[in-house]
Amino acid sequence: MTYGKAAGGGMPIGVVAGSKRVMNTFSGADDTPTIFAGGTFNGHPLTMAAGIAILEHLKKNQEEIYPYLHEQGNRIASEINEFCTSNNIPAQMMNAGSMMHLIFSGEEIQSSRDISHSLYKVEKEFYLHLLGHNVIVPGIHLAFISYAHKPEIVDQVIDAFKKSFEDLREDGYL
Repeated sequence: MTYGKAAGGGMPIGVVAGSKRVMNTFSGADDTPTIFAGGTFNGHPLTMAAGIAILEHLKKNQEEIYPYLHEQGNRIASEINEFCTSNNIPAQMMNAGSMMHLIFSGEEIQSSRDISHSLYKVEKEFYLHLLGHNVIVPGIHLAFISYAHKPEIVDQVIDAFKKSFEDLREDGYL
């Protein structure tokens, strides 16, 4: 989830990890058939140095970073769900810590089997309105917050969600 300029820039990075047996398919070790994998920034020294630095930072500050991410993700989900319930909006914010997914459904969601796509048009319009309020959620509609999203930015994101729901109501979708 990106709000305005809060997410900042960054370097692209990709990581492939797995068991020794899986990773050997990339190197040909142990006479394993080799699979080619390549990309623009794969193995680039600057990208790898940045990746190592962020992993070291996360490890060093995990006592602060991860609880914060869970707290803010839970806060977003809680406030959005409370707003939807009190305003009879058929949507529910599902989250696992800082990873969130807004599901449009008139029924309570307990598992993926409960998800209906009957409100697809409403969902599509919602994300267009959200974009108009400076919040970008990627096309698969999974949203993430980062440690860079401080409480005031989270407040702005929550407000943008609420305004987008109100826009849908004004447009006659709800």
